[in-house]
Amino acid sequence: MVQGEKAFDQQETALGIFLDKEGTFNSTSYDSMCVALAKHGVNYTIIQWIRTTLEGRLATEALGGFSRSIEVSRGCPWGGVFSPLLSHLVVGELIANSIGVEFILKDMRICLLMVGKFPNTISSLIQWAIHTVEMCDEPGL
Repeated sequence: MVQGEKAFDQQETALGIFLDKEGTFNSTSYDSMCVALAKHGVNYTIIQWIRTTLEGRLATEALGGFSRSIEVSRGCPWGGVFSPLLSHLVVGELIANSIGVEFILKDMRICLLMVGKFPNTISSLIQWAIHTVEMCDEPGL
């Protein structure tokens, strides 16, 4: 049964929050991506292959006749096949510790859904989950 249907049938409160998190792709550390992959049972060799494809990437900017390249030290490449999956796994790992908060990531939009009998508790848990998602933009993650 879907969370919303459960709330309706059991006369509970449902609270849903929708977020647009472009920064999730840009700022997630390689370590947190590899840890999330390992927790989902991905083979070590595949994890190392993914890490190798992420590390050593260069971003180049050009203006007029001048250009400059720097090594990218975090995040997923835009348009990359694995970028949504990796971001989903990392954010999902953070949210998974939150009791009863359902987490959905599609494209770069996040939905947090919580159902329960006590609106104040639901509100507090959703606030915690929002804060956790915001941590994905922090340099240390």
